[in-house]
Amino acid sequence: MTITPAQQTRHRRCAFGLFVAAALVFASSWGFLLWSLGEGGGRHLPAVLWVLTVNLTIVILIVAFWQLRKARPPADLQHD
Repeated sequence: MTITPAQQTRHRRCAFGLFVAAALVFASSWGFLLWSLGEGGGRHLPAVLWVLTVNLTIVILIVAFWQLRKARPPADLQHD
């Protein structure tokens, strides 16, 4: 199955958006980490949210790289 240039563009755009989303989720995970390590300690909600956002970042990155992989033409069509 060949992939059209329009499909390649759509996959690249989706991958770029997912990379931006992963960066935002990762930045928010740092906020949750700092909140959980802040004064008062013993707060479980920020720690749980930190773990969830880190795992969500990993999942988003996996999907983004998958979209980039889909945007590449098949190996037999690539020229050196």
